[in-house]
Amino acid sequence: MNQKSGEKNEISPRKKIMDLLARRDHSELELRRKLSADYEADQIRDAIEFAKQNKWLRDPTELALAVAAELGRKNKGAQYIQAFLSSRGLPSVSRDVNEEHRKALELIATKLRAQPPFEVEFKNKIVRLLKNRGFDDETIRKVIHEKS
Repeated sequence: MNQKSGEKNEISPRKKIMDLLARRDHSELELRRKLSADYEADQIRDAIEFAKQNKWLRDPTELALAVAAELGRKNKGAQYIQAFLSSRGLPSVSRDVNEEHRKALELIATKLRAQPPFEVEFKNKIVRLLKNRGFDDETIRKVIHEKS
């Protein structure tokens, strides 16, 4: 059922956008990517314009703040959040250094609570954990210094 190959697609691009937005908010770039598999560029453009006229799409800045807050609640670091927003065509959000530090400490307390502190292997685990969660080097250094 690929519109590009000449077959008739049963779902219009407008309906597809409604279905996608009913599940969760999407950026314009995400919608374009998802629709490009089944629809022509002019159909996608018309459907997105229709969604904008009906105010179905959230403001990109507002959506970026909501997504960043959700990822922050999942203890993701600022670098991870910025990369995630960028991949979805959303603007970057400001970074709160104190909040980053608090999240890093909370994450360590939760994930590594049974580890004996002050050992080299413990420090290596902290670095790996925080790097994998997208925390920057400055935050990691502060946390390591506090745990030493």
